[in-house]
Amino acid sequence: MPGFTVDTFDKVYCERYQKGVTRYLAEKSDFFAWFKIETDHGEKPWKIAYRTNAVRGGTNIAVALANKSAPAYDEAQPEYAEEHVVVSMNMKAARRTAGNGKAMVKAVEEAVDTSNEEMCLLFEHKLAGTGGGARGRVHPTETIAGSVITLTDPSTAYLFTRGMKVQLSVDNGYTAAAGVRAGTLEILSIDPSTGTLTTTVPILTGIPAAVVSDYIYRESDYDGMTQTTLQGMQAWIPPTAPGAAVFMTTLVRTNHIGALSGTRVAGGAQHILDIIREAGAKNRNNRGRCDTWWVNPLKMAEIDQAVGAKQTFNMKTDYPGIGLKGLRVSTPSGTISVLESSAWPENVSMLTSRSSWILGAIGKCPHPVDDDGQLWHLEALADAIQMRHRAYPQLGCTRPQDSTHISFGA
Repeated sequence: MPGFTVDTFDKVYCERYQKGVTRYLAEKSDFFAWFKIETDHGEKPWKIAYRTNAVRGGTNIAVALANKSAPAYDEAQPEYAEEHVVVSMNMKAARRTAGNGKAMVKAVEEAVDTSNEEMCLLFEHKLAGTGGGARGRVHPTETIAGSVITLTDPSTAYLFTRGMKVQLSVDNGYTAAAGVRAGTLEILSIDPSTGTLTTTVPILTGIPAAVVSDYIYRESDYDGMTQTTLQGMQAWIPPTAPGAAVFMTTLVRTNHIGALSGTRVAGGAQHILDIIREAGAKNRNNRGRCDTWWVNPLKMAEIDQAVGAKQTFNMKTDYPGIGLKGLRVSTPSGTISVLESSAWPENVSMLTSRSSWILGAIGKCPHPVDDDGQLWHLEALADAIQMRHRAYPQLGCTRPQDSTHISFGA
């Protein structure tokens, strides 16, 4: 292999990732692989139409004629979000690999895989999310002192990584827009077993106005009701019935709450199988067609224990050679496929149908930045080379009535 040039690193990247970055994410994340991706959405505005008003009938022809009307539609117009991940490689490390093909492949692999794993994490979080951007919340009984943040839900700890810079806000970013508090904190370490984050400086040093129950955001993720970030499944099917606020540019979901925002079940302390039966019944009563139940792995263990005669299955995806494994649960509403992903908090799940969802994107989702013909770039202000991955995605729901938001807890 020739000595160091940016072109040689481009070549190594293309050889290492022949099947593309999107497939890499699908291999790492069952949740990402489950979605159908359409990458030709950049040519025209994206609209999703829902027919919710068309009064035409009557047992008397005169009444039917008097009440006739043309089909009326409610429309959502998803706006594309932006997602960027930048990886940098020290020039000393890059030049050390020059002339050594295996070493160069290893260097590129380590750098790019790190970038892809960050992209995978943010897609998982946001595809399941509310659209507000919060990754966790400060526990309500937390004492704001020192450098340890205790999370309300320990299962959300995996959404944070060492070195991540975070911001705090009093609101969740999707039902209010108070903004973020001044300052940032950098994550030093994570302990999922206790649901704690340790920061590099005392909490009140980095964010002086921090208080208990604050929502935690990766820096720049806070949406503040602008709907400019990736609007996940819980944005389309929110935890509480939406008000009259416009969603996705033009959609007023109060025109038909069930058809335009799905249904909701608060499971409380019920048995796990009783919860899914109730959710399935509500879904079908809303004229929904559900076939998949997404849950946290900890909740999957509870379901596995509750189901007597276990029936497993393998689900095909749109990626050859990549399949999903799960359980099947029989309910009065039909057989439901149960899939697990840590993208879902332990106390939240979604009963839904795969055919209702489209992950639309402008171009490949994600893709390397190569608009100037180069994949790797010399950094202007550092002794390093840099590579960027980006995506212009948005999630669309063609039939919200097929989904039921399920919450657990006492």
